[in-house]
Amino acid sequence: MTKNMTIKENILYLGIFFSSIPLARPFPININYSDLIFVLLLISVMLTQKNNLNFDIFKDKKISFIYMFSVFIFISGFAISNILNGATITFFEIAAQYLFSLIVIPFLFNNIKFDIKKLLNIYIYSLVFVVLFGAYFYFFSFSTDYSIGGRMGSLFKNPNTLAKTIAVALPIIFYALYKFKDKKQIVTILLMLLGLMMASSFGGIIATLLSILIFYIISGRVKKLIYLAIMSAIIFSFYIRIFGLPTVFNERIMPILISGDINQAGSFNIKINLMEEAIKVISQNPLIGLGAGNYIKEGLVSTSVHNSYLLIWAEGGLLTFVGFIGILIAIVMKILSFTTNKLLFAASTAIVITMLFNFITNVHFYNRYIWIPIFVVVLGIGMSEHNKKLKIRMNKNIE
Repeated sequence: MTKNMTIKENILYLGIFFSSIPLARPFPININYSDLIFVLLLISVMLTQKNNLNFDIFKDKKISFIYMFSVFIFISGFAISNILNGATITFFEIAAQYLFSLIVIPFLFNNIKFDIKKLLNIYIYSLVFVVLFGAYFYFFSFSTDYSIGGRMGSLFKNPNTLAKTIAVALPIIFYALYKFKDKKQIVTILLMLLGLMMASSFGGIIATLLSILIFYIISGRVKKLIYLAIMSAIIFSFYIRIFGLPTVFNERIMPILISGDINQAGSFNIKINLMEEAIKVISQNPLIGLGAGNYIKEGLVSTSVHNSYLLIWAEGGLLTFVGFIGILIAIVMKILSFTTNKLLFAASTAIVITMLFNFITNVHFYNRYIWIPIFVVVLGIGMSEHNKKLKIRMNKNIE
């Protein structure tokens, strides 16, 4: 590996680390340190590898074409909607965010050589840092900058976002645990579960259970899940005996678990009402939409709907929604190519299904921390396994 490539590799790791700290921004605009690092990396790649750039993102021309074309359709839907609604400025803002996450990040993954174990560890370390940072302020500081209503939000400053990110990240931690026999990841898992408890997000807890079950069932490690569950129960019983359950967990989560009444889940009823309003908005203008960023500005509703599927259809129209489905189809097609690798197939399937579940209560999904876990697995691990197969084939041909 050349010196230039090693520098790029380290810059990539730095960008991935800061992707879990989205609110660390050098300027009062929606550009964080992670974005600046990735921009620097993009410029470096374009200048030093201009004659050797690889645009086949998924190492499969058919899947890459479907993905790129779907992103084009997705952005075009927003463009048409915003032009017809006279809101071109907001289009450029939101389109730039989506293009960065959906095109620039995977392009960088595809054009930089990296060590997959380092890549996974850097991403995991970033989440460990986020949880430990939040835990410090949660337990030892009276500052409310990193918590909301007694719920830990850490550097996301949003408990629900923290919990959802933990849910999506767990399959990566499981993969590192079993692939590399890295026993310290057991401590990481327990730390993530502690962070989940302190975030006290019902949606995050459901997403985490979904993520864990999908990974262990598909990977055929149900017995290991039972061992992990028993060990976690024992450790957390000691923790609860010493420190007790967080007050907010008792107030928000325990009543739901005891009664089984999901209507007690925080803002559940409010979100349902917002979804019903969004369906009405879509029915009034299903083809063109309101334009990116215009959902609240139009004055039809008081706040944005917390459902990514309904929001992008309401703002971007049918074309944007179709483009979004095409993006998902391309990712699923790539994941289906991993079926011979049980561990990779389990991790990628768990992440994508959990992400799709999170979109039910999410807004726009252009944030880097949403897509980095997917690309780490589908492109990072997937590319690593692809290169291993190529080496094996080459060695066989030489023999």
